[in-house]
Amino acid sequence: MAHLSPAHDDARHLRNGCGALPGPPAPHGGSAGAASLRPAAMRRWTVGLAQLQSTADVAANLTQAETLIRQGAAAGAEALFLPEGFAYLGPLAGRLAIAEALPSVGSRAPAGPLLTWAQQLAQSLKVELLLGGFPEALDSARTYNTALHLGRDGRLKAAYRKLHLFSVDLPDGTRLDEGENTGAGEQLVLTESEGFTVGLAICY
Repeated sequence: MAHLSPAHDDARHLRNGCGALPGPPAPHGGSAGAASLRPAAMRRWTVGLAQLQSTADVAANLTQAETLIRQGAAAGAEALFLPEGFAYLGPLAGRLAIAEALPSVGSRAPAGPLLTWAQQLAQSLKVELLLGGFPEALDSARTYNTALHLGRDGRLKAAYRKLHLFSVDLPDGTRLDEGENTGAGEQLVLTESEGFTVGLAICY
C-alpha cells in the first residue's frame, strides 16, 4: 500500500506508489520522465508517477491503479502517469481478450470498458491521465502497445503506438520477440498539457 511522506522542496511523495516530485526545467517544456516541471515563467506542473505490480487479474490491477490515482489526485497531482502493462501482465490470450479499439483522438465516441474506466476517473477527479501501455486491438493474434493521454474531461488527447519492439536472442537459444504478438507503431507523438509539450514513449 502506498503512503504519503514528506519529500524535498514543497512537494509530497507517495512512496512505492505515485507522487508529485519537484524537478528542474526541461527543454521544450515537459518530459514524460520528469515530475514537477517549471518553464521560463516558473509555471509548476505537478504530476503523479504510479508504480504497481500488475498480474493477469485485470480487476485487481485496476483496483490497485485506481487507489494510486486517487492518492495522487488528493496529493495535488494535475496529471497521473501509469506504467506499461498497468491493466494486464500475463499470457497473450488474456491480453487479446481485453484489447479494445480506440476512438479517434479528440472524439467523444463510445469506448470499451477499460478505456471507459480511465475516462470516468479522469472526469471525476479532474486530472489528466497518461496510460503507458494500453492493450489496443489490432487483429486476432496481436495487439498494439499504446500510450494514451486523457484530458480532464476524459477525452482522448493523444495515442502513441510503441515503435521499437523488444527482440533478443539469448545464449541458450531462447528468442524473445515482442513483434510476434504486438504490432509496431509508425510515428512519434507529442501532446500538450498545462502549457507543456510532452513526448509519449514506451521503453524498449
